[in-house]
Amino acid sequence: MILQVHLVKPDGNAIYGRSYETSPPAKIQGIPAHVKACAVLYQSSSGTSRERVYTLEQNDDLWAYLFFALFNIAKRKRELEATPASFLYNHNPYQYQ
Repeated sequence: MILQVHLVKPDGNAIYGRSYETSPPAKIQGIPAHVKACAVLYQSSSGTSRERVYTLEQNDDLWAYLFFALFNIAKRKRELEATPASFLYNHNPYQYQ
C-alpha cells in the first residue's frame, strides 16, 4: 500500500504531497527532512540516472525515488515485497509538468 507521495524540485523544495494513510487522502503541506535530503543528494550525484527507480528502506518503510528534469518523485510504501517499478509506475509523472 502506498502511504505517501511527494513531488520535489531538484533543490529539495516541495511541489506537491499527498498522504494515503487516511481516508479520504490528505494533502501534505511539508516534506519530511529525510526525503528532502535524499532527493537533493541523489539529484546532485553525477551517477544518478533519470527515470530510474532508487530505493531506500527506512524502519519498516520503503521509499522509492524517481528523477526527472523538472522534479523528483518520492513514494513511501509499507509492503516491502512489492517491486519498486510496479509501485512507482502506477501514476503518470508527466501529468504534473
